[in-house]
Amino acid sequence: MKSVKNPRFIAYRNMKSSVIFFLNSHWLLVNYRLVFKKVLPDSMQWLIIVFAGWMVIGSCNKETLIIREPGDTIRTKEIEMVEEYIDLSSVIYLTSRHITENTKWSSAKKILISGRIYIDSNVTLTIDAGTLIQGLVSTNAAIIVKRGAQIFIQGTAAQPVVFTSSALPDWRNPGDIGGFLLCGSAPVNCNGNNLQILTDSNICCGGNSSGDNSGIIQYLRIEFAGNFASDVDEMGGLTLAGTGNGTVVDHVQVSYSNDDSFGWKGGTVNCRNLVSYKCRDDDFDTDLGYTGVVQFGVAVRDKGLYELTENSSGIESDNDYNGSLNTPNTQPVFSNISLFGPKISDTASGIPSAFQAGVYLRRGTMLRLYNSVIAGWPYGLRIQPGTANNAQNNATGSTLRVRHCVLAGNTIPFYSSFDSAFYDNPAYGNIGDSTLASLHTDTSIYSSAHPVFLPGSSCFILTGADFTELLSYPEISVTGYKGAFGTTAWTAGWAVFDPESMNY
Repeated sequence: MKSVKNPRFIAYRNMKSSVIFFLNSHWLLVNYRLVFKKVLPDSMQWLIIVFAGWMVIGSCNKETLIIREPGDTIRTKEIEMVEEYIDLSSVIYLTSRHITENTKWSSAKKILISGRIYIDSNVTLTIDAGTLIQGLVSTNAAIIVKRGAQIFIQGTAAQPVVFTSSALPDWRNPGDIGGFLLCGSAPVNCNGNNLQILTDSNICCGGNSSGDNSGIIQYLRIEFAGNFASDVDEMGGLTLAGTGNGTVVDHVQVSYSNDDSFGWKGGTVNCRNLVSYKCRDDDFDTDLGYTGVVQFGVAVRDKGLYELTENSSGIESDNDYNGSLNTPNTQPVFSNISLFGPKISDTASGIPSAFQAGVYLRRGTMLRLYNSVIAGWPYGLRIQPGTANNAQNNATGSTLRVRHCVLAGNTIPFYSSFDSAFYDNPAYGNIGDSTLASLHTDTSIYSSAHPVFLPGSSCFILTGADFTELLSYPEISVTGYKGAFGTTAWTAGWAVFDPESMNY
């Protein structure tokens, strides 16, 4: 690892906002989005900052920006500045690189990364509990574990590992950083088990090892991540690509992702205790032959944050992008999931049309959902029709299942009459047409730094769960309650619901 030796780091604050510069002798690194996103108009195409004979003396009250706009028009702007000095001796600064030997990141120093960090095959990266990793804004900062590599993130409830934006409080935005990608050698249902995930560095996943072990991820927060350029250059908060079930993933929170919070592209990995908080696209997205088990997951949406070009859903699932018959089929098991959509009350209105369904099953998926709560969405359940291998055919044939679930407070419970007839089959034990109020869940989940997810003591979802069809899965824990929470708040201590204002 390469560290910055005694650089001078100065943070300039413009009122509530912040401008960050790294000064090392005559070196100047300008972080474009962080510096100007909230100071200058969006229409401005590019900027030139001229520092001529500039000396930092004491505390500067004003600085002048010389700005070149389209058409070579030049104007100046004075902004109020407050100068802060930060000691970078406690920071390890890493530019985009491949890690080619076993490496450990200690919590003793903040890890500041610019660009993509690749952990190469046959290499292990260990990250201590309590380590803070920050990505420089607009550098697509990401951690990418290549196929055949391993990562060991073993945070604790008291000391989670955090991967977040380098922007100062109140300047952080979805998409500030790239995200976290974990590639493995478990099966995918396309490209002959050799699926290219990113356009750069030939990053691929897939193989014939269902039990592939890519390491351990426990007590991790990922904040302000996510980008989408194309199907072969997509990164959400945490993307698990061909990841095998020898890998451990539990207690992970993704907040303010600019794409999906959690995405599974094939693979067999099992996951537990997941939190998706105010992402733009889908909370839980499965495709390309994912067959693992996910239990205990909660999602909370914000009606002001949604995907502009695609539908935003709670769970979205495809067999593959074309709805083919390719095997392995996408057939994961989800149980004890709570999907809280953008409606914060039964009477709330004005939900943008970009929001789709709490559960949107399409393109030949065979996903199986049990003991879960779908609340506060424009549509509760949508199962897409089509030709040949479509999701509705799979529902009729019982390879796609929704059992012992609850719909509450959705504007329209079902997208179609097919969805209604399927869900309301008495043999499936589902409950429909409940209200958000009946869940006895505090509305603070949408706005509080300390949300209360636990159902009220008399709430009907504390009983009635049924695991009859899941007893053959050793990964499943049998509970009496539906949804992500019973009487224990497993988010306590490590999850954070106001990351914009965290003083990292």
